[in-house]
Amino acid sequence: NYQKLLIDAQRDHNTLSNLENEYRYITLEQFRIKDPWELITNPTLGDFPVAPRKRNILSFSLILGFLTGSIVALAYEKYKNLIYSIEEINKHIKFPIVGDLRNNTNNKSINNSIELLMKGPLYNLNESLALITIDDIPSERIKFIKNKIQLLSNKKNVMVASDINANIQDHALVILVSIGLSKRSNLIEINKKLTIQKNKVIGILIM
Repeated sequence: NYQKLLIDAQRDHNTLSNLENEYRYITLEQFRIKDPWELITNPTLGDFPVAPRKRNILSFSLILGFLTGSIVALAYEKYKNLIYSIEEINKHIKFPIVGDLRNNTNNKSINNSIELLMKGPLYNLNESLALITIDDIPSERIKFIKNKIQLLSNKKNVMVASDINANIQDHALVILVSIGLSKRSNLIEINKKLTIQKNKVIGILIM
């Protein structure tokens, strides 16, 4: 009988524990909020997206690409050390520009330009003339200009030189500069030499 009472007491205890657990669960379920958040206003969708703005991104990319390309191009041109404009010539040498043959595509147009040169800066020139070339100007063009000046001025002594030296001390000088071929550093060096020698400098002829 005592053993049976112990078994019944244990069974009742287990039953009571289960009932208490179920009671707690039911109580928690009653207090649980069905909707953890509440919508205050109805959502609205704008006509234009806020982000990402593809047009702005594309514009920024284009501008950045243009700036980067420009900087690289300028750095490359500076590295090549070539002259690309009359403004740059005037920046590095003090003598006037007496002619521009860049748009003269044939011998006839070059001939007309040289005739104007002979009637202007080279008119009544008493000294012998020397053409000073800055870097690799096509020899055929230099020869044509030299021969034409000799013919129009009746001067037998028209020299071509690539540097200032003793052989041209008694000559008037015309500096030949080719846009896109002549180097900036060589132009600066020629200008330094011209400022300390006594030759008469007529000016710069652009090729």
